[in-house]
Amino acid sequence: QDLPFERLVAALQPVRDQSISPLFQIAANYNATTNTSTETSTPDTLEGLSVSRTGEGAGDTRFDLALTIADNSRDLNVSFNYALDLFDPQTIERLSRHYVEVLEQLASGDVDSQCLADIDLTSDVPVHVPVVYPFEAVTSRIAAQAAARADAVAVTCEGTSLTYGDLDAWSSQVGRRLLALGVMPDERVGLCVERSTGLIAGLLGILRAGGAYVPLDPAYPRERLADMIADSGMRRVVVDDATADSLGDLLEGLEIVRLSDVTGEDATPLLTPVHPDQLAYVIYTSGSTGKPKGVGISHCALCSHLEDFITTYGISEQDRMLSTSTINFDVAAHELLPALMQGGRVEIRGPDLWDLTRTTAMLRERKITFSRIPTAYWRQWLTALPEDLPDLRQITVGGEGLPGDALGQWHDSHLAHIALDNLYGPTETTIASHRHLTCSSDRVHVAAPIGHSYPSRTDCIIDASGATVPCGGVGELCIGGVTLARGYLE
Repeated sequence: QDLPFERLVAALQPVRDQSISPLFQIAANYNATTNTSTETSTPDTLEGLSVSRTGEGAGDTRFDLALTIADNSRDLNVSFNYALDLFDPQTIERLSRHYVEVLEQLASGDVDSQCLADIDLTSDVPVHVPVVYPFEAVTSRIAAQAAARADAVAVTCEGTSLTYGDLDAWSSQVGRRLLALGVMPDERVGLCVERSTGLIAGLLGILRAGGAYVPLDPAYPRERLADMIADSGMRRVVVDDATADSLGDLLEGLEIVRLSDVTGEDATPLLTPVHPDQLAYVIYTSGSTGKPKGVGISHCALCSHLEDFITTYGISEQDRMLSTSTINFDVAAHELLPALMQGGRVEIRGPDLWDLTRTTAMLRERKITFSRIPTAYWRQWLTALPEDLPDLRQITVGGEGLPGDALGQWHDSHLAHIALDNLYGPTETTIASHRHLTCSSDRVHVAAPIGHSYPSRTDCIIDASGATVPCGGVGELCIGGVTLARGYLE
């Protein structure tokens, strides 16, 4: 307002030659008088800008988005004409605010040297201050639960179970055996165990010794396992009897710790001091963009993410979590650790795959309250939903896009009262960085949004020059915070 048109043109001059890829075309029509005629006069030229005098009013436009500026001698009246099938009123209101910000910053600065990239349009971008949790190692949290509820069941798998006291003793024995072999902080130790209660004892044992576990699912192709063993530089591996027999030649040259062969070790709680930056695990990427890379995750990153998870979903001793993922997939930590850190129970699927009927039966029979279900598997489950799952309160899905039409089916079903979250996050950000609580209106999306970051994360959208884009802008997602990986193994 109160900005002469010549000044407006001068302010826009530095933008004219910027090499940018516009998201839309804007048609700017200037009315120098109050004449309402729609006939245009011969265009004037102002330093490279073609200006046509036209009547005031929107009318029809050849463009998806048109901007009309009218000078009534007192101020400038600005209006937008837009295609309703492409823009909603909220988007246009936001765009109009950004347009005013552009004019204000250009008009208040040196228009001869002002660059488009210097204009800040992020005043309406929410500022998120990440939560910083006090550091306490996963092993310490679980040991505290063992001290408080030694006789409570911690882990079950295919008819076998471990109490918290059993798990504490077994994992301490594994840790002491590893320490006796010379395991040092940050040392990568293989975990090659079939899905069983021993899997979690071996994992915690490696952490209790100060080592970092490298998951080696025995069901993976031998060539893939051999590559991970060689690339990680591991010298020791924790195994069960089955993997020691079936993969003995593959593990040749490594020091072997059998889960069944540590009973002679001291079973009192082992609590090795852990530095927050110390390596907790190395997980290998899928290799979809090239050769799989080992991603190193610190104890601080792991603990912060698990605290995010526990806080967001209110995990407590009342929860029973279902673990079905391969240990080679980092999301397995979601399924194994949060409930144990809070005194709950984990139900682990055995080495045999479950069909939809078996999965449903386990959810009901084991009174599962929290379950992760891969997106593709969840879509199959939609075709045969059970009549009732009275204990299940939360499902998380992830790993691929979540189609809106499938969400429509879910939220129209009799199980829509069960919360369904879509999770997203690269391995390098520790398991998952964002979550979206789905709702019925998500059916309009081709794929559900990835949602908002967990409390300890930061994220922003940046353009090609590295500047933060305004709300509604297009750019690249950058995720930050203490949960970022230490880096790739070299």
